[in-house]
Amino acid sequence: MRAPKRRPSASKPARRSTALARALSAAQASEARFRSISELTPLPIVISDPDTGMTLYANRAFGEMVGRASEKLIGTTAKPLWADPDERARFVEALKRDGFVRGLEVRGQTVTGEERRGLVMATPLEFDGHRAMLTCAIDVTELHRVKEERARSDARLASLLEASPDAILALDAQRRIGLFNRGAEHHFGYRAQELLGEPVG
Repeated sequence: MRAPKRRPSASKPARRSTALARALSAAQASEARFRSISELTPLPIVISDPDTGMTLYANRAFGEMVGRASEKLIGTTAKPLWADPDERARFVEALKRDGFVRGLEVRGQTVTGEERRGLVMATPLEFDGHRAMLTCAIDVTELHRVKEERARSDARLASLLEASPDAILALDAQRRIGLFNRGAEHHFGYRAQELLGEPVG
């Protein structure tokens, strides 16, 4: 009885070609999933070349933040979107040195020159065969505007209180004198420098 003939096995080049095709297909599927997720997130995301600054990918949220359709940003340099070129250089250096950037506050600008502030996170990655960096940003421009307006409002109030002819003093949570205006100096006969920070009662 003859032994059954063995089927000839695939050649090594054929097996290698099949493996490469599978790997390419998996990479393309992974990239498609990434694009789908990034387009849905409200977080601005951009992938760029760390050396040239050329934009390789930008999601819709990033385009809205800088004032240009995301597809029109592809192939353009992101460097003009940095308000301070030296700040970008420090950002890229930190990424190269530490391997990531987290929670770094930077000043950027839209395509029309309007300044924006953001907290950025970044990590290196390979994208479409290129060495690249993925950067996510949280726009904190409005938060800064609120803080600056609060500071201006506090300064105006302090100026009004200081100029008032009435005696005005205020205590902090530990019942220490935190405010002693000119009217209080005239009324009590003490200078503010002598009493500020002193406990009462």
